[in-house]
Amino acid sequence: MLFKSVRSKISAFLIFSMLASTFLPVLASGAEAEFKDIAESYAQREIMSLAEAGIISGYEDGYFQPRKEMTRAELAKIIALTMGLKENANKAVMFKDVDATSWYAGYVGSLVEHGIAQGTSETSFSPDAKVTREELVVFFIRALGLENAANQAAVELNLSDIAYISSWAKADVLLAFQLGLANGIENSDGTLRFDPKNNAERQALARLAYEISINKAKFVDRVRESGDKKATSTEEAVTATELPTVSNILAVDNTSVEVTFGKSVESADKADFTFDNGLNVTQADIDAGDKSAVLLTTTAQMENVKYKLFYKGKDTGKTVFGVAAPVSGGSSSDSGSDSSDLRLPSVVTDGDNVTINEPGVTLSDMVIAGDLIISKSVGNGEVYLKNVTVKGKTYVYGGGENSIHLENAVMLTVIVDKKDGTVRLVASGKTVVQEMVLQTGAKVETNNGTSINNVTLSNELPSGTRITLSGGFETVNVNASGIKIELPSGSIQNVNVASNAGGTVMQTSSESTIVKMILNAAVSILGQGTIKDATINAAGVTMDKAPTNMTVGNDVPIDTPINIGGCENTVAFRPTVENLVVNVGEAVYATSPRDGVMYLVPYSIKVPAANDDKGVAEQIPYLDAAVAAGAAKKATVQTGVRTWFETTASMINSNSNIYYRLFVIDKNMQVSSTVTNIVVLADGKTPLSMLTSSISSTAGYKSVTILYNRDIMFVPGKNPAETVTFSAYGKPDRYLDMSEITIDRNKLILRPKQPVASKQFGYRIASGIVQTLDGNFKSIALDITNLSTSGTLEMVSPGLVCKKVTAKVGTVLKFKASSNSVSKQESNRQDTVYLLLNDMIASGYSSLDRPKFDEQVAKGFGRKVSLTGDGSAQEYEIDTSNLPALTYRLVLVFGGPSITVELTE
Repeated sequence: MLFKSVRSKISAFLIFSMLASTFLPVLASGAEAEFKDIAESYAQREIMSLAEAGIISGYEDGYFQPRKEMTRAELAKIIALTMGLKENANKAVMFKDVDATSWYAGYVGSLVEHGIAQGTSETSFSPDAKVTREELVVFFIRALGLENAANQAAVELNLSDIAYISSWAKADVLLAFQLGLANGIENSDGTLRFDPKNNAERQALARLAYEISINKAKFVDRVRESGDKKATSTEEAVTATELPTVSNILAVDNTSVEVTFGKSVESADKADFTFDNGLNVTQADIDAGDKSAVLLTTTAQMENVKYKLFYKGKDTGKTVFGVAAPVSGGSSSDSGSDSSDLRLPSVVTDGDNVTINEPGVTLSDMVIAGDLIISKSVGNGEVYLKNVTVKGKTYVYGGGENSIHLENAVMLTVIVDKKDGTVRLVASGKTVVQEMVLQTGAKVETNNGTSINNVTLSNELPSGTRITLSGGFETVNVNASGIKIELPSGSIQNVNVASNAGGTVMQTSSESTIVKMILNAAVSILGQGTIKDATINAAGVTMDKAPTNMTVGNDVPIDTPINIGGCENTVAFRPTVENLVVNVGEAVYATSPRDGVMYLVPYSIKVPAANDDKGVAEQIPYLDAAVAAGAAKKATVQTGVRTWFETTASMINSNSNIYYRLFVIDKNMQVSSTVTNIVVLADGKTPLSMLTSSISSTAGYKSVTILYNRDIMFVPGKNPAETVTFSAYGKPDRYLDMSEITIDRNKLILRPKQPVASKQFGYRIASGIVQTLDGNFKSIALDITNLSTSGTLEMVSPGLVCKKVTAKVGTVLKFKASSNSVSKQESNRQDTVYLLLNDMIASGYSSLDRPKFDEQVAKGFGRKVSLTGDGSAQEYEIDTSNLPALTYRLVLVFGGPSITVELTE
């Protein structure tokens, strides 16, 4: 977590005036500023308003750079100067990546000195790391002094990526949404996301600065009003019962505490008196000579440990420091007692270290400077750690499946090493654990608000060990082989499987999500959990469910088989592109999952096909010639390292824009899949126009994606639901509602909610539904009619196994098929499904091959059936009796799809 709680006493206007002046190294005049690059910024109005007020400025060259990202070092300087903190580089010496002579060392040190910031690890600050969106929001909430309010607020928000907001930032982010300081980003399905891990931009800083400088009082009052209502409700619920006041407590000796009340008490019950930090009351007696004093007999106290007294469940506000036990002058042999009756105290202190020796112990509100040891003698019992900070390591040698409870605890390293059975650890509240190492079987559960950054499954774990992880985790490192990992629910941001972890099985569920997974060993991923991005770096990986995105690593051949759902699959690697629409002079940013050479080429240049070594070698000279002529771009790339291409005027044509494609050829001459529709514009003043449209049809749902040459937004004040009409053949036209119309950057996506039986459909779009982000250009009317999707072919029986049917000769194949849409020119055609030898159609087929196909059927080497009706999906049959036992293809000639059928004796 980057920032800790700080209550700022500087006014909002002063905060952001100072922030702006420290954020921009070279400034242009505020009131006269006319920035060249904010026309398409969503914060254009806020940037100009702050500039006119002299609060924020741009660069000397007339640019504001709204999309430029900030680093942790830059933000450290902003906070330090904003709060008037004195630089102190000496306090940053523990960070190996902060040079004492760097310009930011003093600022980082001042934040560490005042408890505002900490490193990304004990020895790293990561000054060049970018500031994320969630970090920026946290800073603004704390600048308003609203962090406590955020922690107490019960805010519910439906964000598609809420599980990926860090636990330490979630409360602040939710409050920012409630106050209107943060807005969601719309997904294609109409839901909202926050993108917490994306890097924050200068335009986001400007928008938040504007809101707070103008509306600070409103935000604070809104939260205060909410808090007052809760306080009033709470006060009304409090009973009028008065308890006698405790005026003083005194530790008489190692097992006695005297409690003095403000008046006489009639009775004393040991159950009425409780202490924290594992001190138990075994007896309570009223002093015969002073009825206001009660003498408590306790278990052994820990020297200099502070104990808080509770009376009848209420905090008395009184504390006492434990005293040491007296040292006996005699030897143990003189005591006369049986050594079998001796046992360790429930809690023992040894210098800075603390050891828990009994189950049922509760430690609370304490800082342990050394190590905390939960000893083996705890057995299968429970231990509670409430508001405990451990600066050393925490060793868990005992505890059972009823839990080690961590509530609002702060720990650097937790090592679980219980040799006899499984221990369960439950983290709740605002518990933070930097690192957890599991050396024996364990169940680890986290609740909302907790943060466990790194969980390492040690290579010391015996084969067959069971590990269960429930809730949210940042990173899980699997270093053990042959173990079983269960993920019943929750999300993990990163899972890294080491090369020595072969044979490990990970059991997921529909309630579990892994955002990013790197597999360096042959492991099995079972269940229906969601894996968003998986990188395969080893052969022999098996999965029940395919990841959303899957690529093979740098040293793994593309044709490496991946077993998914019992079927062998191969995957290609694919680069990622950050910005699909750029102006000349701006850069296209991309990252490759493999070492190699990356090309950015126009559509006029052929892209080599994957798995064609000869074709790739022959194509490279043509690609390099295009690069030399300035028509294409080329760069050497390393795995995971961001690469960029500067765009130039030579890359566009007379239409002021051109499409580009991006792909990678790795060091083994293997070609990645291609990123398409990268648009390069002459400048930010290019008129808005449609580039292309694409059709998709899934389970009867028809949708169209319209690609524009610039990023777009809905025209303010105009209801898109009254401007888009959906029509289907033989059905009445209707308007789409807002949930069926979405925008994703430069894409307008039209997706009707209800499936449509007809295969012919279209859209009519009125003019002015969308505009460029600067509002200078609006869309023209579009009439997209006579759209169609390909025919369908679906097996009914026998079922598909690994994308093919295996059946004995004589089996009746049952399938559903629908024809392609029938246009006027093709109204007399009749679609046909053929069962033909695979070798005959391996190189492709079309309706022109029908005579040849009919000839094979007549010779007894195939079968056919003609589709009837209106073209909608209906069930048909083909009898395979008397056909040779060979491999066939079931194909729909006009529609295109096919299914492999293997007939056996």
